[in-house]
Amino acid sequence: MVHLAASVHSGHASAVEALARYGAASRGDPLYETLVHVGQLLRTVFLADYFVNEPFRRELLRVLNRGEAVNSRKRAIYAGRVAPFQAKRQDELAAVGDALGLLANIVMAWNTAQLQAAFDRLNARRHGRTP
Repeated sequence: MVHLAASVHSGHASAVEALARYGAASRGDPLYETLVHVGQLLRTVFLADYFVNEPFRRELLRVLNRGEAVNSRKRAIYAGRVAPFQAKRQDELAAVGDALGLLANIVMAWNTAQLQAAFDRLNARRHGRTP
């Protein structure tokens, strides 16, 4: 297992190659069985942390909610489907996804700037200064 991890880390093998070599078709291989058991152990540790550690659970749910909010924003920006002529190849599909991510980031930056300006005006009024 250490040898496999070192091969991926050093670049001698890609993660895709490792997954292809030790995927579900490798059942019965000792390394595959070891990796399955390590995965089960890690899942058990994660679930124990999730159920016992309240701050961990709260932080995890906060991060998941933030990710879902970003996805909702992306769906609001582009609700349709990508036409076949727009993204026939993987790199074209990645470019469409990256463009949508860029648009979502622009919207978030604009919203942040507008909220900051409103907060500054409100704060100036509270302290008797004119904005």
